[in-house]
This record gives sequence, C-alpha cells and structure tokens, in this order.
Amino acid sequence: MRIAVFLIPLAFLPNIVDEFVLPKLLLARLFIAVSVAVLLVRWLQEGTVTWKRTPLDLPLLAFIGSAALSTVFAINQNVAIFGTYDRWEGLLTIASYGLIFWLAVQLLSGEADARGITWSLLLSGYLIAAVAILQSAFGLFGGGYFHGENNIIRPDVTLAHPDFLGIFLAMLLPVALARLVSHRSITTRVLAANLVVVFFLGLLATFTRAAWIGAVAGVVVVIVMRRGRFHAWPFVISAAVLIVGFALLAGLAASRSSSKQSSVGQALLVRIASSIDFGSGTVGSRIKTWGDTLPLIASRPIVGYGPDTFGIVYPLFQRGNQNFVLWDKPHQDALGVAASQGVIGLLAYIWILVA
Repeated sequence: MRIAVFLIPLAFLPNIVDEFVLPKLLLARLFIAVSVAVLLVRWLQEGTVTWKRTPLDLPLLAFIGSAALSTVFAINQNVAIFGTYDRWEGLLTIASYGLIFWLAVQLLSGEADARGITWSLLLSGYLIAAVAILQSAFGLFGGGYFHGENNIIRPDVTLAHPDFLGIFLAMLLPVALARLVSHRSITTRVLAANLVVVFFLGLLATFTRAAWIGAVAGVVVVIVMRRGRFHAWPFVISAAVLIVGFALLAGLAASRSSSKQSSVGQALLVRIASSIDFGSGTVGSRIKTWGDTLPLIASRPIVGYGPDTFGIVYPLFQRGNQNFVLWDKPHQDALGVAASQGVIGLLAYIWILVA
C-alpha cells in the first residue's frame, strides 16, 4: 500500500494515447488485484472470512449501485462503463475507487500502518509540488503547456491539468499542517514544516481558485478542530483574517488591474480578484453552464444519463459558452453527479459526505 500511494500520483508514460490517466488506472487496478490476493490468502490462513466495517461502507455501496443502475439506462453504455477519453470515469473506475478504499481498510493493521501510508502519500505530493514549482518558475520538466494571468506558467506535473494538481495539493496541505501543529517530535515537525512550505508554493503556482478555497477550508478545520474539539476563538480569528485579507487583496488587485506588469505577485492578485467576478471569465462561463445543467438534470431526473456521459448530452441543452468549448463536466460536483446518476446518485453522494 505504501508503494501504491507513492507511485500512483507520479505515474506517467509518455508517447501513448493518454499518458496521464491510463497509467494511474493501470497501477490502481494492479493494486486491487494484489490486495484481493493478499486478503484471500489471509482468510485461508485464518480459516474464516472477516472484514472491518466503516461508516462509509453503505454510502459507497449505494453510490456504486446508483452508478450501475444509471449505466443500465445510459444514453451510451460503452461510455458509461469505461468513461470518456482522458477521464475514464465510468462505472469501472467508480467501482475501483470503492474497492481501493475498502481493501485498504481491510489490509491496515493499526495506527503505524496508517501513519506509514500517510507519509508515503505526503512524500509523493512533495515531489510533485517541487516539480510544480520548477515548472512554473523555470518552465522545466514540460512546464509551459498551460498558462494563466500575465502568461504565467501553470504547472500540471503528472496530473494532466493544473486544476487536478491544485486539488491534489489542496488535500495534502492540511494533512501536513496537522503534523506541524500537533505534539510530535522536533524532527517530525521540521519535516512537516518543509512539506507545508513546498505544498503551499506548489498550490499557489497552479492558479486553481477552487483548490485555494478548499485548502483554506482544510487549514481552518485543522486549526479549529485541534485534538478533536471545536475551538471557538480560533474559528472567529480565522474567519476575520480571511475576510479582511481577501478584501485587501481584491482591492489591491483591482487598483492594479490596469498595470502592465507581469510579475507572479501581480498575476496572483488578479487571479484572486477574479474569483468574485461572476459576470466574465471562467467563473461567469461556469455559472452559465450550471444554469444550462439544471434542465439537463430535469430531463432525466431519476437515474441520469449514465456515468461520464455529460459531454455527450450537454450540447443539447447548451444556450451559452458555445465558443468551440467542449464541456465534459459541469465543474460543480453535485450537479455532475445529478446529471450522470440522477437524484438517486445525488442522494448517495450526499450520504457519503454526511458519513
């Protein structure tokens, strides 16, 4: 498991039709096959079939069941089973996610195992974040395919797109911070501080606004929920700092919006300010897409159109954003689930979040 969580984010094979996602799926399914074999051997040795349970078991099973039901009634069953090119998020991949979680739970033997897997994932993320910094700052290791404000390079490393890279680092940053602020050895805290700095810089370089928001939310949770207890004052202070800080940055960016400078700092300020510009740019286009997605969901509300089929159906409901852009996802997770798996899938999705 430690090898798997280290290698899967880094998996990349050049010169094939899909150099990013397919290698990761290959390793994930190899992990599933090996894990199943190990679990079967353990059951044979013990002479009994036992498994560990978690609060997520039933919600995940319901979500996979919803995906299977939607696949049966899908507008294109081949896409629903295997997914579209470059994404491959059909029924097989959805089931793979559930199996990876369930098998990992079965094979974990204690807290030491959990810590080891977490550190393996953090190390993998550290390498990816370091490459992201080099891609953004110097154009090394393939940097330069994606660009943001002021033509600043947006890194993608081995995750196919800056948005996916941002999501990955946004999930890891609060985990690293938790190790920094907890009661651990000085060596562990120094390592954690190093991770936090590199994750933070790599996350900034992605210019992925939703990932920034997610990372901030995760950091606030770590600060406010220390030792599993809610602390009111850290929450109030964090909220105040965020509100005041965002207002200052947005005002500063607006005052410099006409500047001809192309510094990274200026680009970051402009990007932050654009988060509240709901009428133009990618924020405006996505809001219009969400509006078009609602009648799409209403046209087939119970089971949806099938996993990963959004891009096939959406053009029939698309009223705006027709500038030769193919929308394979609505860029809003709940709407995407409702479109592909209907109300049944959406309820299962909410059940997962609550659990």
